[in-house]
Amino acid sequence: MPRRRMIDPDIWHDPWFGHLEPLEQVFWIGIVSNADDYGRILADPIYLRSRIFVYRDITIEEVNRIVQKFQDTNSNFIMYNQNGTQCIYLKRWSDYQNIAHPTPSKLPPPEHITNDSRNIQESITNGSSQLVSIVNKDIDSKESPHESITNESGINQEKDNGEVFSLYESNVGMLTPIIADQIKDAITTYSNGWVKDAIAEAVKREKRNWKYIDGILRGWKREGRGQKNTGDYDIRRKYHRVN
Repeated sequence: MPRRRMIDPDIWHDPWFGHLEPLEQVFWIGIVSNADDYGRILADPIYLRSRIFVYRDITIEEVNRIVQKFQDTNSNFIMYNQNGTQCIYLKRWSDYQNIAHPTPSKLPPPEHITNDSRNIQESITNGSSQLVSIVNKDIDSKESPHESITNESGINQEKDNGEVFSLYESNVGMLTPIIADQIKDAITTYSNGWVKDAIAEAVKREKRNWKYIDGILRGWKREGRGQKNTGDYDIRRKYHRVN
């Protein structure tokens, strides 16, 4: 599920956007709303129609026409084919969308875009040890082994936090700064796996709030919950409830 996206108010004064037909304007906002955290989305017209025009009877030919128009008239709208997958990439995505903990993209990156900050961050998030080594070496050529280990550990911690943040936003609700700090503390106290399992358990019980999730974690710690790293536990156990 895509996160909330920022639509710049200046878009309504943009000449390119202003000269689009109303249907085309909706389509553009739909592309922005449904793109992943790296500004990518499948270019398949059936998929695009299903995501954007849920309640409108729009033909595939009309979707293809709009996509072609965007490709011909907007340099920010990049069409590319990678490994047989036809995709759309919004080149200036990171200029408008500030995503602190992006969820790794399921779509391949465009090869010809090499200087985008999202692509660099994606390489780090996906665990590219080679890039981490290069970055560390550029920052400080005299870095000690202990400092290198600390940096890599920090990257792994950010990845763990990002996974849980995304899971929480997708299934529970808005991630406020206070809740984000509480989640970080919980990951440190219980582990990434425990927190994700507790969120899943709360969603299953239709208790979509952090207070209830925290109660599950405290109950597991007090009463036990099987193997910590595998997520196996007895669903018949009466977990700690928070009113």
